[in-house]
Amino acid sequence: MSGRKNFANLKREVEANPERRARLDRERQFVRTILGLTAVREARGATQRQVAEAWEVSQANVSQIERTQDIYLSTLRKYIAALGGQVEIRAVFPDQVITLLGDGEMTGAISAESSASTARAGSRIS
Repeated sequence: MSGRKNFANLKREVEANPERRARLDRERQFVRTILGLTAVREARGATQRQVAEAWEVSQANVSQIERTQDIYLSTLRKYIAALGGQVEIRAVFPDQVITLLGDGEMTGAISAESSASTARAGSRIS
């Protein structure tokens, strides 16, 4: 026997075991986090070294931040600031968008269509 397992059987085993399923979920979130921060940096055309210089930290520190599973909001703000941006967090409701972190302005009533597009745009950041 080659030691290989049928993928469908392996998947059933993982899904049947809550601990294994939770570990897999954490790993998936970890990958999304890595891809998220790295993608933001790459979309801005910056290297880890450039971010490190702007942030006044080491390139290794930037790499570690990009790979971390759970990031402090203050760290995320500094990372984004090093790229020349700012972090905004909004609560999106059918009739209103409230900025929780950003310039402090609260957006008044908006249309449902505008709110839906705002919600979709915001969901890209995971």
